[in-house]
Amino acid sequence: MSGEAAYIQEFVDVEGARIGVQIYPEPVAVPDYDSSSSARLTPRRDLELPPMVVIWPAMGVPARYYRPFAAALREAGLAVAVVDLRGTGASTPRPSRACRYGYPELVTDVGAVLDALKPRLDGRRRLLLGHSLGGQAALLHLAVHGGDAVDGLALLAVGVPWWRSYPGTRGPVVLAFTQAIAAVSGACGVWPGWGFG
Repeated sequence: MSGEAAYIQEFVDVEGARIGVQIYPEPVAVPDYDSSSSARLTPRRDLELPPMVVIWPAMGVPARYYRPFAAALREAGLAVAVVDLRGTGASTPRPSRACRYGYPELVTDVGAVLDALKPRLDGRRRLLLGHSLGGQAALLHLAVHGGDAVDGLALLAVGVPWWRSYPGTRGPVVLAFTQAIAAVSGACGVWPGWGFG
């Protein structure tokens, strides 16, 4: 990956929350695969808009973490937007014991961001790319609202570990880890994903 690309920070207001969305510039080149074994970048000559990838991050992981990945997708000829989940990065509200939101609100956020991006999404293929909790929210949005708003879904590390499914001594280790997460979240009132991922 070549580093970080510039982006425009936008916000989507939804049900008392402000969701940060990083919009990366349209790609100016796409890979040109010819008869040689290597690819080279050539200017876009077609009128078709490149597909847009909307990245939904993991819990506690700010959108800025995905900048190198977004830059690589852009270099590959894709348009990119990266969303900050509620309480992460540029989004509000900040996590606290007084702040209560869960899957229903995250699913609503997915729809609100897609609606806000509609002018940018029209006329192009749309892909949701969800990492961990972001992938769960994207998948639940599609389960509740159908897949008409997107053309594809890519999921990265979205599983919920059930400790009994792991062989041997790995099962109790997974159980201990998940219980530790619950204990830390209970003590802090939130999961400090900015420190633990």
